Amino acid sequence: MPDEKKYVFMSVKAIRGREATKIAEHQNRGWELVDQSRGVVQTTLNFRRERPTMFGSKAWAAFRELDTKTQLRVGVGAAGLVVALVLAGVIASVLGGNDELAEASAAQTATRTATERPTGTQTPTAAVTSQSASATSAPSPSKTSKPYVYTGPRYQVVTIDEDVSNAHLNQYWVYTKDFDYSKSGFRKQVKAIITDVAHREGSDKVIVNVVTDKEIIAAESNATIKSFMDEKGMDYFTSVIAPKEKTDWVAMYVGGFDGNEAKPSDADDAFEISWLAEKIEGVEKWKPRL
Repeated sequence: MPDEKKYVFMSVKAIRGREATKIAEHQNRGWELVDQSRGVVQTTLNFRRERPTMFGSKAWAAFRELDTKTQLRVGVGAAGLVVALVLAGVIASVLGGNDELAEASAAQTATRTATERPTGTQTPTAAVTSQSASATSAPSPSKTSKPYVYTGPRYQVVTIDEDVSNAHLNQYWVYTKDFDYSKSGFRKQVKAIITDVAHREGSDKVIVNVVTDKEIIAAESNATIKSFMDEKGMDYFTSVIAPKEKTDWVAMYVGGFDGNEAKPSDADDAFEISWLAEKIEGVEKWKPRL
């Protein structure tokens, strides 16, 4: 194909709602957007740019326009310069990056009843006792652990999308109050919420979305997205929900799913938080302690 010889191609992943930022970033680097494929959680952006012109063609044409004496002076140092520029051209054709955001998944689902979580309440942890344990084998007082008590901010589980992805994870949509992104302590608060949800689930293999605007949940939860789009339409999503997501979709935790391989995983890399709000964007490898 002619384009394959003329252009260098690259694909980039972007979280939904962040496409414009990612497109502008790569256009500033000289990339041209060819097309994009929008998924449930992420969009694949396909870019291209012209392969760099090798030194010989344009440089030789310019060289021939010089008078004879100038050609001789230029020729003395030409060999080293040619090598340097050719290397620079090769490097430029290779660089350009392959930015990736960690992939998370969402698929078919159901909704459970919304529940509110106040601060300072105790959450029972699943599977903490063994039916086969001997009644006489009680642990010594020095080894007895304190019961788990939640001390984070108040939050509400609005919906739960069940059996998401081939990892069969439950996806919690959590609403809480606004965070002050200028203070580093907000990350600890978000992690406290995620940890508490993991205690509820009885596993760190779970998906938790933390938002500070309930309309984002209505527009994004697998259980409500169809009815929301039927009622509001894509124009409303683009003009109202997308701007809200840039400030109020705080974070997404995915545990037990390898986004690169799109499959379940127990590896440490399969547990991470994507910080989604514009001011705090980034990915952090982390898992809650149960």
